[in-house]
Amino acid sequence: IELQVNFFAATKKKLYLFKSIFPYAADEEWMLIKGEANKVRIVGKEDLENMDPLMEIEEIPNYESDNEVRNTIIASINNYLDRNNSSTSDFQLIKDIVDRNCDAADDEIQTQIPVPLYCGLMGTMLGIIVGIFYLWLSGDLDALLGGSTTVGNGAEGIKALLGGVALAMISSIVGIALTTYGSWQAKQVKSEEESAKHDFLSWMQAELLPAMNTDAASAMRMMVDNLSAFN
Repeated sequence: IELQVNFFAATKKKLYLFKSIFPYAADEEWMLIKGEANKVRIVGKEDLENMDPLMEIEEIPNYESDNEVRNTIIASINNYLDRNNSSTSDFQLIKDIVDRNCDAADDEIQTQIPVPLYCGLMGTMLGIIVGIFYLWLSGDLDALLGGSTTVGNGAEGIKALLGGVALAMISSIVGIALTTYGSWQAKQVKSEEESAKHDFLSWMQAELLPAMNTDAASAMRMMVDNLSAFN
């Protein structure tokens, strides 16, 4: 039962981490910054409170938060943007980075959720085995198998066996309860995480991709617009 509670607590911690990968107000959490050679990166607004979006700066700070999965996602996207500065950014590659890291965290949670149930089944077997072993060790098993009708023969062994089975059933019930509650929590967290992830991807499409649109056609359109404004 102690193992069940410990595993469930670890699962709850991972669920909280998974739920908080993407803040719900994505446009208030991060911003775009341009550095040397027009390199665009995602940074946290808390790190650059007094700077305007897309302003030119020499050193772009790394994004840091208390969520390891979020840090990995932003670091991977920024690394891709740094290396892909001279060509058009592929949104599908960025989306793949997000999905891959989220799926890895989700798979880890799904693997750990049924562990309390497995511990309960192990406790059931262990309780029965201990009860039978005590029954055999006390000699009551031979009395029962020998068909003795003497009052009291095997009574202590049967009592120990029933006590072990009772404790085993308790561990099974605890395992089923924790696993069921964990599955329900995981479903709720998954729904909230998907909604927040879609908000983040929408922000990427609306803010990041236009800033990274550096293909030849865009450059020509920008030159024409600049010449028209100059004329």
